[in-house]
Amino acid sequence: MAKYESKSLEFRKHLLNLIEYAKSDRTNFPLDESVAFLQGYIDGLVQHEMEDYDSWLKDQQENADMTPNHAGFVNGIRVTR
Repeated sequence: MAKYESKSLEFRKHLLNLIEYAKSDRTNFPLDESVAFLQGYIDGLVQHEMEDYDSWLKDQQENADMTPNHAGFVNGIRVTR
């Protein structure tokens, strides 16, 4: 999960930087509609994450790949000796 979270946070950081730039850049054409769409999309993702995290976590645990990794662990639990 940490790897997914870090990529998601990195994506969000770069997208928010682009949104801030697009708000002020008027070199070719205004990007107000695109900025509004992207901001709404990000806000919706954040709201969904807050509301649905517990069910997402339960789903991830229930549907995890039960194949042991090279060290014999599944979801941090040793399953081989």
